[in-house]
Amino acid sequence: LDLAEGATLVGRQHQSQAFEALLVGAPSRLSFISRTHVQLDARGRSQLSVTNMSTNPLYVDRDPLAKGETRSLTRNQVLAFARLESGAHVHFLQLRVQDPSDAGPQGELPPHRVSTSGDAEFVPPKRTAAPPEPSVAPARAAFSPSSNEASARALAERETTERAKTKSAASPATEPSPSYSPPQQTSPAARSGQET
Repeated sequence: LDLAEGATLVGRQHQSQAFEALLVGAPSRLSFISRTHVQLDARGRSQLSVTNMSTNPLYVDRDPLAKGETRSLTRNQVLAFARLESGAHVHFLQLRVQDPSDAGPQGELPPHRVSTSGDAEFVPPKRTAAPPEPSVAPARAAFSPSSNEASARALAERETTERAKTKSAASPATEPSPSYSPPQQTSPAARSGQET
């Protein structure tokens, strides 16, 4: 995405193909990216700000950005999309802020750039109390679908293997399941016959 002067909305509604490509191995994570999640405001070649337009978690570096909150972004800062898991935010997609010139020669460069060529990374979930580190760029944020697809596939395979291990550990095939049989009730006549 080339960011022209002014506001650029970012989210599933605005860059659906980019987010689908980045999260190809974990499509369920798309639900944690809002239709309009972020607004990036470019002012000249040196000013870029981010506003969280969503109730879904968003981080700038390690700091959460509340809905409606705006922050300035500088080169090499990280914008991270997160999801809630076991009471902690897990960062699953990170974008790093870059200058347009970081992308190499491309003719006349826009004041700011978000492109699908390089620095976004699919981050496998980490189960930690402290949130993992995020990634975005004031002059340019970059996505890298090709490298992310392999990471996403590997993550999906790992999750499938872990689920299979958990399932087999939870229900061993060699032990029968305990069953419950309620006590049998007998009629008073049957009980009086048994007492004699």
